[in-house]
Amino acid sequence: MRKLMMLFFVTVISVLFDIFTILASFNLNLNLFDQTGTGVGFYILLFEVNDKVTFSEIPYYTVKYTIIGTSLIVIPLTLSILKIISTITKRK
Repeated sequence: MRKLMMLFFVTVISVLFDIFTILASFNLNLNLFDQTGTGVGFYILLFEVNDKVTFSEIPYYTVKYTIIGTSLIVIPLTLSILKIISTITKRK
């Protein structure tokens, strides 16, 4: 039971970080409408990923980090569900 709780905790933290990754990529896409200078910095939470993203590269970054965030949500959730199913079937 303790392993399942730890797995659940890690999954929740991972999903929250991935949601912030997806939101950051959409926020970066909004910078296309407000262009000042030659580019923008890209941050996820407090971490700077790239400080010189040109406006022509913003769609690429948006797609890339949306795919990364989505896949990193699917992987821990799938592993958690499989672990829970295997634990339930072992108890019977």
